[in-house]
Amino acid sequence: MGRTASRTSSYLSEIVANLRAASGSSLAAVLTIAAVVAIFGALVMLRATLDETARVWERLTPVVLFLEENLPLPEVRALRTRLRRQPGVLEIEFISKEEALQEFQDASLPGRAAAREALAWLEGNPLPASLVLRYDQGAPNAPAARDLVAELATWPGIEEVATGADAGAPARRLRYAFGPLARTMGGLLALGLLVVVVNTVRLTIAARGEEVAIMRLVGASPMFIRLPLLCEGMLQALAGALLAIVFLAGLAAAWPAQLLPLLPAGAAPPHLQVLPLWHAVGLVAAAAALGVVGGFVAVRCYLKV
Repeated sequence: MGRTASRTSSYLSEIVANLRAASGSSLAAVLTIAAVVAIFGALVMLRATLDETARVWERLTPVVLFLEENLPLPEVRALRTRLRRQPGVLEIEFISKEEALQEFQDASLPGRAAAREALAWLEGNPLPASLVLRYDQGAPNAPAARDLVAELATWPGIEEVATGADAGAPARRLRYAFGPLARTMGGLLALGLLVVVVNTVRLTIAARGEEVAIMRLVGASPMFIRLPLLCEGMLQALAGALLAIVFLAGLAAAWPAQLLPLLPAGAAPPHLQVLPLWHAVGLVAAAAALGVVGGFVAVRCYLKV
């Protein structure tokens, strides 16, 4: 037991001596590793934020109720009152026939020019008044959107019911695009981290060249010389990764929600998602492993014992 403790103490002394010998390069390596891990961690957090945004967007379904021709305003108000009692209805907007026509004429979508010309030949306004609902099908006791549409179609005063486009599609497309980007960036950042550790350990070897030569002369084993250098690479990577995790946690807490994509009306904008615990542990473990690999490469290439 005493011999093991003595050997461990010797290894720790060597590690501290190595870090002191190249303290400037070690500090630069830790900060660089922290920046590398923080960039990758930020990509992971942004992907998680997009996942949450897409889930909320998918819940919020626009439902349009086209009203019967010349429906009296008291009946429209009665419809709105009845709709407000429906679970999941967040917002109701009334669009009159005149407003619908104005919106259609102002639209600049492809193919609308011909439709506007056709409207000019028609007498009067053929567009119906409507009620536009912002509906959250994930709310308590709220039916699925298709069930709500089927029910509303039977209500008096409503001529037709339609649902809007898939609101979650843009967020999902952006989320899927982040997959290849994150993998590519992860590979490049891992390579950069490896290069940083190799160069730092190489500088340590160069700074302690005379001491290493003396240790060889007095009979120090190759393992005694190599192991502290391997541990140095691992400790630098660990320190940088932990520093990055602390930075990312602070970023998630301080990042204003207004700087993220806004959700449809009726939903609060999302905050930047905190890095999941298993992702944080994985980043720290991967950085430590790359630190060991970088130390091994540097020792193998630049240390002759």
